Amino acid sequence: MGLHIGNANPSNLLNEEPRLVIYDPGHVINNPVQNLYPFDSLFIIHNNLEKWLLEFAQIRDKRWIILLLLPSFTPAEVVQFVNSHVVNQQRLHSFYLIFNNGVRFNSQFRMRFPASLQWCRSFTHRLYNDIRSACATVCDLQITFCDQRVNEIEDDIDEHSQSIVNMYNIQKVRLYELQATYTLAMSLSYE
Repeated sequence: MGLHIGNANPSNLLNEEPRLVIYDPGHVINNPVQNLYPFDSLFIIHNNLEKWLLEFAQIRDKRWIILLLLPSFTPAEVVQFVNSHVVNQQRLHSFYLIFNNGVRFNSQFRMRFPASLQWCRSFTHRLYNDIRSACATVCDLQITFCDQRVNEIEDDIDEHSQSIVNMYNIQKVRLYELQATYTLAMSLSYE
């Protein structure tokens, strides 16, 4: 989603912003707007490994949260992929794994990647709920990011910095609206 001001983003306002990028080589997410509502604007999806890796090279000022959808990978191939392309990302905040029988490997993989792996899940009928759960966490991280930036600015506020605080607050309202929509949808699905 990112903080947007008209057609421009003031330089360095978004440095360190948490950003979710999804790698989906099997095209599991066939309709992001429908499948991952309300979080369809919160992430970037790549189906091509080279384009996915290029994302990290081109955008160096974000804190990356990575979600991997690896339906055709064995557990050994998942470990190899993570070692080769995920844990070596300098700006990695955390990552999530969804692969066949992934839930069976959750404890083992979390011990292998204790600093950054949040969870492993399997491909089930709850797939989109699992992805939305990761999106909700990223939304929380982005709200915290906005709060931290506002706190940094408010110590030395002037007219210009007040407008920046207002922009962060507008972003927070958008994120809170996403969270509220998600929470309502989840509560209705359990009735």
